[in-house]
Amino acid sequence: MASREYTNLRIVVLLTDAIFLILTLHHASMKVTFEHDVNEEAAFKYISLIVCVFFWLDQTAALALEFPQVELLVGRSGYRFLNLIALVQHTLSLVGLFAFPNQRYTSIFRNLVSRFFCFRILRATVVLPGLVSMDLRQKLGELHIMIRALTGTVQALLWCASMIFIILIIFGAFFTEGAIAHIARTVVDMPPSAGQQLLIENWGTLGRSVFSLFIAMLGGADWRDLYESLDELSFLSQAGFVGFICFTYIALLNTVTAVFIKCAFLRFEHDREFIVQQELDGKREYLLDVKRIFMELDDNMSGVIVLSEFKEKIQSPDVAAYFHRLGVDTDEVEKLFVLMDEDGSGTISQEEFMWGCLRLKGEAKTLDLEILHQDVRFAIQTILEIHSATMSLKDNVPFGTLSQGLHNV
Repeated sequence: MASREYTNLRIVVLLTDAIFLILTLHHASMKVTFEHDVNEEAAFKYISLIVCVFFWLDQTAALALEFPQVELLVGRSGYRFLNLIALVQHTLSLVGLFAFPNQRYTSIFRNLVSRFFCFRILRATVVLPGLVSMDLRQKLGELHIMIRALTGTVQALLWCASMIFIILIIFGAFFTEGAIAHIARTVVDMPPSAGQQLLIENWGTLGRSVFSLFIAMLGGADWRDLYESLDELSFLSQAGFVGFICFTYIALLNTVTAVFIKCAFLRFEHDREFIVQQELDGKREYLLDVKRIFMELDDNMSGVIVLSEFKEKIQSPDVAAYFHRLGVDTDEVEKLFVLMDEDGSGTISQEEFMWGCLRLKGEAKTLDLEILHQDVRFAIQTILEIHSATMSLKDNVPFGTLSQGLHNV
């Protein structure tokens, strides 16, 4: 109970910090825009201080519990690095707040630190879905999945960005060499023409070439404009630009997308909490469906199903289709009834029906294996009974009489 109350307190403080940041920024921007005054409310300072102290205590307690095996990057929540970044930003923000009061936008230090307020809002967005109760987490399932996917692809993003940067450097060097060579040969004592000026602006340096290719790849500039800016060069340069566009859209971007999707799925496969939750949700939905069909089979509302009711109702196409949708084979009704009737009472209770359907869920081979298991168990029991009876008869009847009796049989 105490743990749940502390978790609720963390939720409240995280929400307070995020809302406080948004209100503070709105209040300060309104002051500067309309009143040209940056007087800051004293209440804002002390609320921010209390929140910062709470986060420092919380982080210190978490590190103390893990000592000496302290994990600074992941931690128990999986986002400790983000907590630490947000905490450092919050602390520096408070230092600037008390050292340079009423200078939110005029102090270079405060302005620089304030640029990273986004990490505190990001912390609340990422951490909150993992702190809420199970019921609320189910309602936020899609949000939780998206957050886990995005945070799980950060490493893939870095590698993909590196790959894209290398490709841009390769193609950029090709276009830059051509542009510089053309400019060196043609632009000597006279000012450059309009076409040459456009060539210099887009391809005059390696940085400009890389940026031009980057915005062409992501749709930030029209391909035709960049293609026409290469008119001053040979056909080889324009063909190279067309080749870059084809390579980018057919190979590069599709590969990057595939890598991101693969990383997201791998993250889910290794996310034990996500897998367990998905499994529990699936079983919960399955059992609710089974409960509904049990109520339909139990006409007289007695709470149990007898064989006659089971046979009658299962012949209905709707009920049979429902069973098949649940993954339970209904071809052998009587054997299915026996398998579900675990206590051998001749009736199936709601609990027996639900767990029986859950146990027999799957293709027909699952039911066949269960039937085979029951038949083998029955055969073994029969053989043991025959063996016991034979041994008892052998002990009580003379051997000659027993042999004659067996011969007559």
